Amino acid sequence: MQKILVIGGRFDPIHIGHLIIAEDMKEELNVDKVFFIPSYNPPHREVETPFEHRYNMVKLAIDEEPSFTVSDIEKRLGLEKSYSYLVMQEFKKQFPDSRILFLIGSDQFKTFKTWYKYEDLLNLVEVVVALRNTADKKYYPRDLIERVKFAHNRIIEVSASEVRRRAREGKPFRFMVREPVYQYILENNLYREAK
Repeated sequence: MQKILVIGGRFDPIHIGHLIIAEDMKEELNVDKVFFIPSYNPPHREVETPFEHRYNMVKLAIDEEPSFTVSDIEKRLGLEKSYSYLVMQEFKKQFPDSRILFLIGSDQFKTFKTWYKYEDLLNLVEVVVALRNTADKKYYPRDLIERVKFAHNRIIEVSASEVRRRAREGKPFRFMVREPVYQYILENNLYREAK
């Protein structure tokens, strides 16, 4: 049975930290494929950059890794809010014979019980929590700890907000993203003006 890891996010922009984590998780969880799903209408956070740009940047970033792929499922679904449960429900229909692992961050797990149909999501896919700091476990929903899988998440001091800020301020950020993404940001004049 094929094992698929799903990594959702704004990817605004996708940076080397995302890619290193994806590579680490692929190895640790022994998955065959990693799907990056850029968010379309995320329920909890606003998105600064149009979907097409973020989708294109992910595509460019993962182009040379055959086990990585990008999906536009959230855009195709066109939901008013792209709740993870609804997206994974549709994703599972596309890969009915695959084992699907859904990656979330440790910060997201702290508030997991506020997610739309979180119980149904736990029953639908295997939720994997990328664990940065074991001390965080005291903040996790105790009754859900046994229902998820924890995976090691190395600390990488790069964030999309820092890339955006540096681009906006005209500061160097070339080595925080892959070269094709860097060129794409410049060519499309992304992040240059305060929104």
